[in-house]
Amino acid sequence: MKQTLNGAWKLYYFNCEERISSLAELAEKPFIDAQVPGNVELDLQRAGLLPEDLFYGENIYKVTKYETYDFCYEREFEAGDLPDGERVMLVFTAVDTVADYYLNGELIGSSDNMYIEHSFDVTGKLKDKNLLQVYIKSAVAEGMKYPFEPSMAASPDGYESIHLRKAASSYGWDIFCRAVSAGIWRPVYIETLKRNRIEDLFFETISINEKSAKLKLTYNFDVEPRYFRVFDEETGEFSKLRCELDLVCGDHKSTHCFGCDSNRAVAVINVTDPKLWWPVGYGEQNLYSATLRLYSGKNELIDTKTVRIGIRTVELEMTPRSGKDGRFLFRINSEPIMCKGTNHVPLDPFHSRDAEKYDKLFELLKDSRCNIIRSWGGNVYEDTRFYELCDENGIMVWQDFAMGCCAYPMDENFCRKLSDEVKAVIKKFRQHPSLVIWCGDNECDQTYVWSNIGDPNKNILTRELLPKLTFMYDPHRPFIPSSPFVSPENYKELMKTGSYDMCPENHLWGPRNYFKSPIYTESSVNFISEMGYHGANSIESLKKFIPEDHLWLGRDIINDKHWLCHAACVDTRDSKYKYRINLMFEQAHAFFGRMPETLEEFVFMSQVSQAEAKKYFIERMRLNKWTTSGIIWWNMLDGWPQLSDAVVDYYFDKKLAYEYIRRVQGKVCVMFAEPRAWDLTAILGNDSREEFDVAYEITDADSGEVVMSGETHIGANANKKLGALRVSTGDQKMYLIKYAYNGVTEYNHYVLGHPPFSFEKYKKWLEVLAKTDSRLEKYVLQ
Repeated sequence: MKQTLNGAWKLYYFNCEERISSLAELAEKPFIDAQVPGNVELDLQRAGLLPEDLFYGENIYKVTKYETYDFCYEREFEAGDLPDGERVMLVFTAVDTVADYYLNGELIGSSDNMYIEHSFDVTGKLKDKNLLQVYIKSAVAEGMKYPFEPSMAASPDGYESIHLRKAASSYGWDIFCRAVSAGIWRPVYIETLKRNRIEDLFFETISINEKSAKLKLTYNFDVEPRYFRVFDEETGEFSKLRCELDLVCGDHKSTHCFGCDSNRAVAVINVTDPKLWWPVGYGEQNLYSATLRLYSGKNELIDTKTVRIGIRTVELEMTPRSGKDGRFLFRINSEPIMCKGTNHVPLDPFHSRDAEKYDKLFELLKDSRCNIIRSWGGNVYEDTRFYELCDENGIMVWQDFAMGCCAYPMDENFCRKLSDEVKAVIKKFRQHPSLVIWCGDNECDQTYVWSNIGDPNKNILTRELLPKLTFMYDPHRPFIPSSPFVSPENYKELMKTGSYDMCPENHLWGPRNYFKSPIYTESSVNFISEMGYHGANSIESLKKFIPEDHLWLGRDIINDKHWLCHAACVDTRDSKYKYRINLMFEQAHAFFGRMPETLEEFVFMSQVSQAEAKKYFIERMRLNKWTTSGIIWWNMLDGWPQLSDAVVDYYFDKKLAYEYIRRVQGKVCVMFAEPRAWDLTAILGNDSREEFDVAYEITDADSGEVVMSGETHIGANANKKLGALRVSTGDQKMYLIKYAYNGVTEYNHYVLGHPPFSFEKYKKWLEVLAKTDSRLEKYVLQ
């Protein structure tokens, strides 16, 4: 039974230098109305103490005042009728970050981690009427209490962050504003627990063959000893606990019965003719309802629990080195998977609003045909519904643990906090078939090198602690220490060459110059888990966060305070990310050979260069399969209004790159490889377990001439050469690609030649493309 404590609360606020010594002093402090779940900035905003639109102009800087404030949430509630003899738990599913909890004036517990649930046993402590108070201390002030040692590293804005288990991005990032928030940001409730109950079930798929699957069930029951090994006087035998398990997926149902020698043990279950879970494009997303009924030896039903599972295996083939013989390849149910998807950054600076955006996010993921999403280490862990949606839609999850671009402490206190977090996170999400890998962190191996600390393999967090915990709680799911992971052997070479290109999985950023420059075309990386290119927001979106008189100042926008703020500069004096605005000018110049002269040209030229770049990055990985086996591009959706690599902005306005990505991420695609000698080769790619008959037609966008056409058959999960055109790269052409299979007609295009490309000619090309796809009409420049 659950009783929610969400809704209206009272919020006291005061500078941490005025920190109270007893709760009685709260009466002297100011307070406002608050909402739970929520963030304090949203309450201050509703109370008129912060601007109505925190994302307009430079308003986001005004939240900095409250970084050094303490806050106390307060609520009175009636406990209601509670069953006798049952444990009563007060559950906070997420609190940001360092907090003390008081019930009727009594301290019942503390927490120091914003990522995980905190539960407190309040059995016998509740009255008819109760007062609940949550005192949250300033994260900045708390972080400043810790020493900083020479083995540590952090961004200049985040030195006070690394001892705390708080989202790193909240301190400011190149893709995020600084908003060091606080709050009870996920639901609060009172829960009563039966004395005898099923605590935890975890199903793992051990093996699959043509006819059956072997599942391993690890179970934990909280039951009284009287239910175990009951001696029957009449038979002279002991009777034990027993279980009945129903597995149901559509019309497939099986029942399995087994006895229990202990209340904490395992059972092996064989499922005949199982329905398997597959990533989207490779098969159905079959999910089973697994219902376990626990009986006493006297056939008394003790408890029932239902979980949702997917039957699938996951393997990661990873070689020590990149290159032609290198591998970083996921296999699901033994089938190699070409990964095409996006990095996932925070959905909002104020995380209480994250979950309300899940549905729109997944509409984008499905529409753009992503089959993988990387939950990046500077983010929070998303809530359960996020992973359920990944299960249902066949989107694999690469899950970083919440560490990014720092060298974190390795002392006993930090290891304790991280251990508690990792255990809770693994146990919360390990049942999801969509989750295919745990990764220790984001770019912390690289941070050891950048910060002149030394060999990242001396990092005990990712080389000892996390491997031990992931194996202990989830032994059959792949784990890598960092992204990218620098092994001892590769570290030695890195020290000689300064290049990470020997790592089979890498983040391919480079100078972000012309997207077909050698750093992109000559990389030997087998799997790209970050790679991006900037694209301007639409004029409609820019008007929502840039004041009208600052919208267009020509090239001077690179120094404009409002533009700089939304390039993620963390305060008015800090312009270290100003390169992001100038980069959009330079990338447009690299493609078109001139700088934009109006805001309309700036948006158009920037969005075109981004769209062509990201399309090319994805095609390159598909064309070289299985030497290359995936790309997780940066990124789908902005977490606040900004100038970025995202292909959909904070207001859910799609950039041109989104549409180009959608066209090349389908399971079947016709693409052109880059010219060799005089040949421009057309390749048909099939990223699925099906075979198809495909009809194709390629035309010159300028003349309308059909330059290649035909019909062919392609096998499962394969690429096939269709033919070659004799071309000169001194020409500049766009080829329109139309292909049909299985009753579906799709389109792609290819731009031949070297930049600069004519601005006027590309405008006409886009008009031609829009005639094949009405979704492109909004991007045509009049």
